[in-house]
Amino acid sequence: MKLRKWTPEEKMAILLEGIKGQKSVADICREHQISQALYYRWRDKFLEGGKKGLGTGAGEGNGYRAEIEKLQKIIGKQTIQIEPGDTLVLYTDGITEAQDQHGALFGKPRLHEVLGTEGFPSGVRRLSAQHIQEALLAEVRRFVGQAPQFDDMTLVVLVRDS
Repeated sequence: MKLRKWTPEEKMAILLEGIKGQKSVADICREHQISQALYYRWRDKFLEGGKKGLGTGAGEGNGYRAEIEKLQKIIGKQTIQIEPGDTLVLYTDGITEAQDQHGALFGKPRLHEVLGTEGFPSGVRRLSAQHIQEALLAEVRRFVGQAPQFDDMTLVVLVRDS
């Protein structure tokens, strides 16, 4: 048998030959120089993937529910009450790990400095979520300068009006 790496497209073409039923599996395997055991392994993976992709309708969300329950056991359920006048800033590590041309990180201390060490200064509290987000992203861009971006940056700012 021929030892080689098959691309997913090649595997699919071979499997479709067998599914069409115009040739026997033995003929297909001889033609492509693969073992019948390999053909059937590919077929089984294909069918399993198809089942998962199509779903049965009943219990489709069970996998997600199980994953959510697993994560809740690890981190628990957390609720935050956002009061009038509160601002909530959510960000990914792409913000704090943004690097300048010397490899220095933007970091949490700089983030806190931009946002104000004791929360937002009273003047910033009156800004909209969009203004806060734009100001923080502008500061990250200024810090990074011409250095390439290594990670995605996600920033969500919520402001509850009073």
